[in-house]
Amino acid sequence: MKNPRSPTSFAPKEFAQNAINALNKWAAPLDGLNVALLVTPDGFEISSIVQAEMNLTRLGAMTSSLIAMTRAVGRELHFSNCRRLVIDTEQGSVIVQPIDGKYPCLLCVVMKSDAVLGSALWSIGEIARSLSGVK
Repeated sequence: MKNPRSPTSFAPKEFAQNAINALNKWAAPLDGLNVALLVTPDGFEISSIVQAEMNLTRLGAMTSSLIAMTRAVGRELHFSNCRRLVIDTEQGSVIVQPIDGKYPCLLCVVMKSDAVLGSALWSIGEIARSLSGVK
């Protein structure tokens, strides 16, 4: 069952509402979605869709840490502009994508093992494009 959560006070109301609209449009229809979580750069929830039991506070904090580590690795390798991080396991996948724009944020999507990774990546890209242009 889809459980869209209310936008929080960590982002302006209009942006948080646009975020939940984008999650509902592109993440909610994904087969195999467990969680789509949008957080501030420091890991506080902005909005989410939850279809499986998960500690969103902990996931938000880990999302922020994962991107920080990914960017550090990129700097060491002289790579710039981290586009996304994908963790793929036998139990499922975690995809984390920074979203630039007026209100920078991080998107974390957790998928079941039978989900189609390409569909998830496309949907995440659409969410990022949608939210990076919100003013």
